[in-house]
Amino acid sequence: MKTYLQSIVEELPFEELPLQWQGFDLARFSRDKKLFDFQEQGLQNALKALWLYFKKHQGDKDLFFAQYLANGMEEKLDYDLSKEH
Repeated sequence: MKTYLQSIVEELPFEELPLQWQGFDLARFSRDKKLFDFQEQGLQNALKALWLYFKKHQGDKDLFFAQYLANGMEEKLDYDLSKEH
């Protein structure tokens, strides 16, 4: 399956998030440990995804899912719960 959320958050520059969403020191894990660049990027992407869902789409799952569809998602995700296994 294609990584739709990754492509969605990579389109949004981290610098465009409100300042209160950028105010974290993502480079440091602790006083003595620094994160690698890919780990810092992962945290930035997580913050962007959370901002999109909770702030831009105000926690509306349908609006958030519509963004997946707008980014080319075509897979059928329906699951029939009435089937017995």
